[in-house]
Amino acid sequence: MRKRLLHVLTLLLLFSNIGFSQLAPHANCGQDNYVRSTQNASSLASFNEIYQRAVAQTSGAKTRDFEIYQIPVVVHVVYSNADEYISEERINEQLVQLNKDFRRLNEDAEKVRIEFEEVVGDPGIEFQLAKINWISTDTIFKLDFDISTLTYNFPDHVKSTALGGSDPWDTREFLNIWVCPIVGDLIFGYAYPPSQLDNWPIESKAPSADVDGIVINYKAFGGPPPVFSTNTNDRVILKGRTLTHEVGHYLGLRHPWGDSEIGVYQCFLDDGLSDTPSMKDPSFDSCDLTKNTCGDVFNDLPDMIENFMDFSEHDCQNSFTNQQIDVMRFVLKKHRRALRVKTLQVKSGSRALTYPNPTDGIVKVVLKKDNDTDYQIRVTNVLSHSFVVPITHYEGPMRSYKVDLSGLTPGVYFVKFIGEQHRFTERIVLR
Repeated sequence: MRKRLLHVLTLLLLFSNIGFSQLAPHANCGQDNYVRSTQNASSLASFNEIYQRAVAQTSGAKTRDFEIYQIPVVVHVVYSNADEYISEERINEQLVQLNKDFRRLNEDAEKVRIEFEEVVGDPGIEFQLAKINWISTDTIFKLDFDISTLTYNFPDHVKSTALGGSDPWDTREFLNIWVCPIVGDLIFGYAYPPSQLDNWPIESKAPSADVDGIVINYKAFGGPPPVFSTNTNDRVILKGRTLTHEVGHYLGLRHPWGDSEIGVYQCFLDDGLSDTPSMKDPSFDSCDLTKNTCGDVFNDLPDMIENFMDFSEHDCQNSFTNQQIDVMRFVLKKHRRALRVKTLQVKSGSRALTYPNPTDGIVKVVLKKDNDTDYQIRVTNVLSHSFVVPITHYEGPMRSYKVDLSGLTPGVYFVKFIGEQHRFTERIVLR
């Protein structure tokens, strides 16, 4: 396999007893090393400028369009024994978690701290399973690290049937996810960013279209997967959010602390987004609410351990910020526009998009951009009986309501939105 500079891939490195543990005793991402490495240090000065140009193209959250994007997914399960085999049930569990996180329907969304409530939102992105490929193989997949040159051989051969893996479906049209064992448990997973997005160096793109996509260590896939452990003293419990993090990279997001050489973090390095507070370093498997590594006299915010792009424990990750959302939606429009993305839009004459309908319990009602009315909400059944249900109101550029009908008996319900000047009713089928 060809050697690639560390920045080529976004990956999470886990502490181990061999090789790389001498450099990074915590989870880390190889992409950080690119900007600070000797041969690429000259690009550091231009990084923020390049990134700001990319962010500017999103036009900010104020112009976010009113669409739900649905991305087709192909999952390749490459395994050598029963322990490494991933069932269809576990794949579906993982996609449920992924969809919750990318629609802000995750149960822990309410845990975001008050200082971040106004900057988080619903990405309006969903993932639909198109195909599962199970491939039994004797091929070894591992991350080879050359400490003398700071380069890796990554297991991209998992993406080739001829090399013991599984050939992708057209990577321009489908999000391909390969799940496989990675010997040594050095990484949770890795993803290639879009090939021509300005906030990533051109060298970061996939070496070829055939290897574009995401690779996840089988131990970090699904919910809940086995405890990820390299030894008895280093146990990390993952809850399906490794894929959420890697999809963020696939859709163009950087880590909120910027890029730095391993162990050498600086507050002036950043992801270029103003609504993710500056962080000096990752939150290595921590949920420390007091962590504040970069004070700012004008807007001194704590580190946003809630952010899916941090390395915090999965228990405390729960949000994407509005600017992160704008970048991902911009990528789907411009840089991954060949994906067979379906879009759901508000119907002409409607004041909101209500989805999913039918539902298994949670309904999201996203208000049309020009609908700035404040509503009172009533839930009734066909007999006009009223019910009190949990309702969460999200402010921001994509104003929405989350209505939780899961405590009701399956049937037909009417969610009535009553404002001073406008009112409308959504008919919901609860399965």
